Formats: sequence, structure tokens, C-alpha cells
Amino acid sequence: MSQRASRYFGRIAAVAGASALTLYFCVALTWQMVQRTRSLDALLDNRSCAPLSVLDREGRPLRELPSSCALTPRGHFTPLSQVPARLLQLVRAAEDRRFESHRGVDGRAVLRALWSNLRAGRVVSGASTLSMQLARMLRAAPRTRSLHDKLWQVWDALWLERRLDKPQILEAYLHLAYYGAGAYGVGDAAHSYFGRPLPQLSEAELALLAVLPRAPSAYDLRRHPERALSRRRELLTQLAQRAELSKEHADTLAAEPLALVAPRPRSPARAGHFVDWVIGELPEAERRTGGTLNTTLDLALQEALEPLLRQHVQQLSAAGVTQAGLVVLDSRTGEVRALLGSVDYASSQLNSVTRRRQLGSLLKPFVYALAVRAPSAGLSLYAGASPESLALDVGDVPSQYRARDWVGREAGPLSYREALAGSYNLAAVHVLERTSVAQLHQRLRRAGVAELSAPPAHYGLPLALGSARVRLLDVAAGYGFMVRDGAVRRATAVRSLVRADASVYRPEPVRDAQLFTSEVSRQVLDILSDPAARRRRFGRGLPLDHPEQAPVALKTGTASGMSDVSAVLVSSQLTVAAWSGRFDGAPTRGMSGMWGALPLAQRALMTALRGESPELPATPASLHTAADDLLSHGLEHQPELGPWAERARVRAVTR
Repeated sequence: MSQRASRYFGRIAAVAGASALTLYFCVALTWQMVQRTRSLDALLDNRSCAPLSVLDREGRPLRELPSSCALTPRGHFTPLSQVPARLLQLVRAAEDRRFESHRGVDGRAVLRALWSNLRAGRVVSGASTLSMQLARMLRAAPRTRSLHDKLWQVWDALWLERRLDKPQILEAYLHLAYYGAGAYGVGDAAHSYFGRPLPQLSEAELALLAVLPRAPSAYDLRRHPERALSRRRELLTQLAQRAELSKEHADTLAAEPLALVAPRPRSPARAGHFVDWVIGELPEAERRTGGTLNTTLDLALQEALEPLLRQHVQQLSAAGVTQAGLVVLDSRTGEVRALLGSVDYASSQLNSVTRRRQLGSLLKPFVYALAVRAPSAGLSLYAGASPESLALDVGDVPSQYRARDWVGREAGPLSYREALAGSYNLAAVHVLERTSVAQLHQRLRRAGVAELSAPPAHYGLPLALGSARVRLLDVAAGYGFMVRDGAVRRATAVRSLVRADASVYRPEPVRDAQLFTSEVSRQVLDILSDPAARRRRFGRGLPLDHPEQAPVALKTGTASGMSDVSAVLVSSQLTVAAWSGRFDGAPTRGMSGMWGALPLAQRALMTALRGESPELPATPASLHTAADDLLSHGLEHQPELGPWAERARVRAVTR
């Protein structure tokens, strides 16, 4: 075949491939749209909805959630015909000025938000219409500003506008919106805050209700009344500027003092972050059907950990720490026993345990697990087994990536044991370069530890230092490979859902992901549970150095800038992961995972064990446990290191 013909057929193949790929994505997108449309239609069918009761593992109530169907009356339901006209005016002014004129999406608001975000260099403004907000409420989806979720909200909003007229959308919004203090729906909020039905409220009280759904926690009428009153004044001022209200009347309404009734007894609302997360774990169709949701949470443990979290943050407040989080897993089953996403759910619904962030060195155990084989294969974590078991903590080893260590100096040659236990950055990069970024990428995805949607080359060697954004919950579950013979089981929390019609839904059994051999997992466990191995780097007097402390495996992480510090403790019974830092991304002062998160994880583990001693699997006799002798093999026997070997030797001798 001539060269011209080869090029011709090559172009045809390329065009055909591109066309097939485009067709595939179009079909997949169309299928998703159809499925979302069907599920949205079902959500609007009030015959398929019921309230949802969430219980802990002992049957203790956590939260009662009302029906998620927009057209199902509940509580203090007020039909639109009985809603004061002033409230409707205020809601449209506060949330969606062009509600009556758009078809689900406000183009002007989109452009305005886009300009504001571009000027600020970050997302500071949204463009959600009442229809888009209703779509999110129907699906019980968390507030989000991700582009992916916003696009699907747009699709849902457009479909809602086809199914419902404007009065129905407005009535459904007022019926489902969350107003804080456990009140869902404007009628429920009127009784909760003012003790009267909606038609009996004053205009000033109606104005307060109009501003609450945008930020029910920030504008909480009992916790932050000054914020709510300030927002009310802003809203009334805007109406006056648009001549929809006289300035004198607006000033009169804004000056009316706040008069609330005493908080009413309400259904239990415990373990807020856990309940939010576990509801999201349910399939959408099951969430809609309602019933009784039985979970794995231990409420007694959850409530015992809450004061520990508050005390920890208080102790570290001088260093700039404002938030913390905890998760406790059953090491063998992956069941969630406790989950605390922030110090106080009422003041912050952000969940540090399920929020993706960079967690520093917490991925290093996976790097070293990849780099070793069983001792029988001639390679181990110990310097006495092979020259290949040495890692170089040297900044100028042959590398495409120039890492830096947080202490600012190099350690030279290290055994894998010292390198991992001491969390040396340069050594970790060196080890990953010897192995494969692609292999680490594949194992982390298989374990569910990180999404890693981009190809391995996107992350490169910094992946060894935790450059990927991961969830603390997933990392904690991933560490289970050390006590589960190299297998990982993702975190679970749903035991069963007894539907309103008495039928039972049970999730599919979670399948293990086999990452490493049993021998390799035990070697990593042995290192991370060895206090002597980390003393060279961290010294003595560490939180887990007490003689009476039973051995546990531990790893800490400190993100770049010290904005996030974390720690994971692993025993045969339980795995505990802790995080400390700030939600605003600002750095803390002098914090590290060893001192900023490990003490919290330790106290949480001992609390969760309830007097029982932590245990670890027995170390097989086959593991090579001879004392490290870093230079006994002679770095000259590692030809791939070239001139860096001698430089590392000099540094090791003179350090």
C-alpha cells in the first residue's frame, strides 16, 4: 500500500473513531436525560412518597425527614391561595426576581453571576432560580456550586417548568424549603418561630421568613438574629429602591423588633453530618419511598465523641484551628460507627469527613506497599534484604519532579522502614519514581481512595505526597488493607430500609478490592506500628509513645500550607481518622498531623474501644526484622543511582 493510501485510510479511521466516540457520548447523555426525567416525574407523583425515619444500629431515632414529594401536604401546610401576597412578593424579590418571566433558567442572572465570579476569581455568586432550587430539594441533593451539578439542575428546572405551572412551582418551593430549627416548609416555620399560622403573621415577620431559605444556618433567628435582621433590612431596602414599597414603610418594617416563641419540642435531630451523608448513599428511588432506615451508626459513641471534638478545637484555637472532624470504622466490615463532620452541625453543615481535600502524606503507605514484595521474592522493607530496599531522601536524585521536605533538609539514604515511618517526602518521591505512578493511580482508584478522574500523567510524582483531592472517609476505609490481608472494603452505613409498604430494601453486598498480598500488607502494618522507626524523624514523647499504650498503626498527614492536618489510627477492631484545620483554607500556625490531629484520633479510638485494648494481627515469623543497616550493602551496588549514590553516602555519614 502506498504512503498516500495509508494516510487516506488513516484519516478515515480517525474520522470514524471520532464519530463513534461522539455518538457514544450523545447516546449516553440522552439516556441520562431520559432517566432523570423519569425519576423527576416519579418525584412529582405524591402516591410514591412517604416520610423517612433514620435510626442507629440499636434502633434509636436520629432524624425524622418529611416526604420529599412536592405535592404531598404535611405538617402545617398552607396552600398557595392562603399564603399572604406580601410573602410571595418578598420571596420573589429575595430569590428570583424574574420568576414569572423565565422558563426555569434566568439568563440575565447567569450572566451577572458569571461576571461576579470572574471578577472575584472564584465562585461568589450563583444564579439559581426558584425552579432550580425546587429541583435540588426534590432530589434531596446538598447545596453545591459544581458545574456538573448546576447543569443537571438546569435540566431538571426546564423539565419542571413543562410539568408544573408557576403557582404550583412556587407552592412546592414554599412547602419543601428548609427554614432552620428543624422546620421544613413556610407553614411549619411560622409555627416554629412565631407560634401562629402563616396568615396571622405581620409583614415584618413575613420578611424574615423570606430570607431564611438562602442560608438557614447563617440567618438562624435564635443563634444569629442580628444577621437575619440585617438581611431583612437589605431586602426591604431593595424593594423600596424599586418602588415596590415606600421607603417609610420599609423603614418601619425593618425597625420592628424580633419576637420569637420558645423553641418547640421536636423530633430528634442527631448525628447531622452522618444522616445527611447516609441519605445521599441511598438510591434516589428508595429515598423517595420513605419508611424506616436502619444504619450502622452507634449513637452512644457518636455523642461521646462530640465533646472531644469541641475540646480539641478549643485547645488548638491559638494556632488558628477552627474546625475538626472524625470518622470511626469497623476495620473488618467497613461499617461506619461514628461520623462527625464539624464541631457543631447547627452552625456548619460542611462535612470535613466527606469533603475532598489534599491530605498530605496519607497516601504514602500505598506508595511503599507497591514498592515491596514478599520476603521470599528477595525484596522487603528492611535494609538487610536487598540494596533495592534503600530509598534516597535527596532532592537532586534523577527525577522529573523536585520535591521539598517540610523540615527543609535531606536525610540521604534510608531504609523503607525509616522512610515510611518518618514520612520523608523526598524518599517517597524516589520510591514512586522507581515503581510507577500509573500503578499507584490504578490501585487508588480500585480501592476507592481517590477518584483520580484525570490520567496518571496529570498527577505525576506529586501523587506520592497527596496532591490529589481525597475524602478522609475513603482514606480511612483504604487503610483497612493492613488488617484485611491486603483487601479494601469501602465504607458502608445502610443496613436496610423498611419501606412504607413493609417491603425491605438491602444494599448490594460491598465487594472487597484486593490491592496487595497479605505479606506486603503485614510489612506496611509492622512499620506503621513501630514507635522506634519514627523516632529518628519525630523524636520521643509522641502521643503514642507511652509504654502502656498498646500498639496501633498510625500515619499522619500535613497538607501544603498547614491548612489541613490529619491522622489515621488502625487496629484490628477499629479504624479512626481525624482532621483539624479550617474550612476557609487559611493556614494554621505551626500545626502538623502528629500534633494537630493524632491526639484527637487517639482519644477517639480509646473512647470507641470502651476499655478494650487495641489489637493488631500477629506479625508472621517470615518477616525480616533485622535491625536496619543503611550502608551495609554499599550504595555502589545500585548502578541506576549513578553519581547520586556517593552524594547520598556522604550525607548519611556526616548528618
